[in-house]
Amino acid sequence: ISESLTQHESNAVADWLVIAAANGNTFEKRYTGQSQITGPLKHEQAKVESQLNNLTKKMLTRIVTDQVLINFLQGQ
Repeated sequence: ISESLTQHESNAVADWLVIAAANGNTFEKRYTGQSQITGPLKHEQAKVESQLNNLTKKMLTRIVTDQVLINFLQGQ
């Protein structure tokens, strides 16, 4: 979070590596995401927490809907 007298900016970056093993095979894939919020005056902790929660949801959704990962886990 960077702040000045008149505004703030919060940049969040996620970089997750998923490794799955099944039937002697290994699947490995990196998932990345980012989020940026800006606003007047000082930052509000609740807004930053919401930013991080939303980024986490976005990343998890991307992982659990990745058809390549799903196929690997189903043994296809």
